Amino acid sequence: MKPIKEFFLNLRISRANKGNKAKRISTNYSEVKSVGILFLIENDNHHEEMNKFVKGLMKEGKKVEAMTYFTREHDNPYNFSYNFFDEKDISLSGALKGEKVAAFMEKEFDYLFFISLKQTLAFDFILAGSKAKCRVGPYFEGKEDFYELMVNLNPGEGVDKLIDGMKHYTREIDRKENAGRQAVAS
Repeated sequence: MKPIKEFFLNLRISRANKGNKAKRISTNYSEVKSVGILFLIENDNHHEEMNKFVKGLMKEGKKVEAMTYFTREHDNPYNFSYNFFDEKDISLSGALKGEKVAAFMEKEFDYLFFISLKQTLAFDFILAGSKAKCRVGPYFEGKEDFYELMVNLNPGEGVDKLIDGMKHYTREIDRKENAGRQAVAS
């Protein structure tokens, strides 16, 4: 990404994070109805993990909406529908263009899962501005404000371990005990 885009996108992230008045709450997993998934999987060997994760959520009766960011030419290795954006959808002033990104950010998902082994500015912006009730993602130092629950991975662990951790810890959430607290799970 061009440095000027990065500069303006960082400004937008800061504003979105400070100005977001979404009510954050960890819903009991059994009561979850809507799930958003923001994902970036660059290793072609991990696509099947995503397919299994989404299929499992849908089998449990959860409404799933997914979005990804493409960093390269791609085919469609997924067995579920998703929206996407790429570098062309980020203006020189750091704005994410497109109604689908804006609509995704406005949805009040019970859970928003961020599935990626790396943080990107575009995803930071979406996470900062998201109206999701509980944002769940991997632990990235300095990114604690973007999540209500973070899963710590050991060096060398991949998307499969991230998804396993997310499934495990979200199923363990008891809203009464954890209301208003952020957790880092390892």
